[in-house]
Amino acid sequence: MDTFYKKMRIISILGIFILFNNANCSKKETEPVYYISDELKSYVIFNKGSFWIYQNQNGIKDTVSITNLNQVIIDNPHGQPFEKIFITKSSTITGSEKFFSMCNYDRYCFYSSSISTPYSFFCCCEPNTKYSGLTYKGVVDLTIHNDYFPEALYFVSDSTHTKSLKDLYYAKNIGLIKYNDYENNEWDLIKYIINENNY
Repeated sequence: MDTFYKKMRIISILGIFILFNNANCSKKETEPVYYISDELKSYVIFNKGSFWIYQNQNGIKDTVSITNLNQVIIDNPHGQPFEKIFITKSSTITGSEKFFSMCNYDRYCFYSSSISTPYSFFCCCEPNTKYSGLTYKGVVDLTIHNDYFPEALYFVSDSTHTKSLKDLYYAKNIGLIKYNDYENNEWDLIKYIINENNY
């Protein structure tokens, strides 16, 4: 009789362990992920092979292209998992530079160079909201070389890093359309190709 009860106790303990373990696994599998907002992606995340040609006030041109893009889900041991996208850009003037994009727990989704302040950020923000050295100034309508860009997002950076940009304008589904560099050169978009293939 004692042997029977011992066996039943062991079976019960094993059953509880299995149920508890399955519950934990199920919870982990269904845990929500902090994905980068579609709003941010429509302004700054573009597929490999996309390129933009800019020209400054002196007629100098710079071609910027996406040479690599990698999306990962980071398993965060201190909170929810989050999406992070790594981008490598190549410029005919400044060479190769790495960028990344992600959302933090304040729901700021940002796009940043790995060596300087963010290049843009997105949230439920009013004009003059500041985030990590970058100020969102609001929405503006721009005409560049007879091309009209309605509702471009305008950012101003207070970074003094030599590779930072001071004034940045982004158009939806096109990307960066106008900017000033640290030497106060004004660069305008004159041509672009967006690769529509999935990254």
